[in-house]
Amino acid sequence: MQKMLETVLPFIAFTIVLSACSGNTTTTIKRAVEARAEDCTISPERTVILGNSFPTTATIEIVYDQHDLKSTQYEFSGEVSVMYRDVLSVPAACAERQVVELAKKRGANAVIVGKSTFLGNDSSLNYGFSLTGRLIRYK
Repeated sequence: MQKMLETVLPFIAFTIVLSACSGNTTTTIKRAVEARAEDCTISPERTVILGNSFPTTATIEIVYDQHDLKSTQYEFSGEVSVMYRDVLSVPAACAERQVVELAKKRGANAVIVGKSTFLGNDSSLNYGFSLTGRLIRYK
């Protein structure tokens, strides 16, 4: 039970803070996510990619609200989502890392990490979650 709480609570806290973040909070969350991303050993069960593709980018800006983008001159170029079957074995940072890597491969200059959704039901005890990022291209 303790192991389950250690795994689930950071994800829940991440989701709650993520929904309320703005300004400097974004930097704090970004650092916490990068620190946890080193634990990633599991790939998403399903990946959904929508939109245009451009040459791969090496670096990418990670934000949690479109108002935090460094320029107001941009366009949405697509969306990526990663879905995991077992929420207990995947830190939220891993999901974000996968979203960022997919965004780089699609040639985004920035990604707005956003909507996370819990999947599953009580009877199956087969919980999962998905995380979505909107891809940004600066003009």
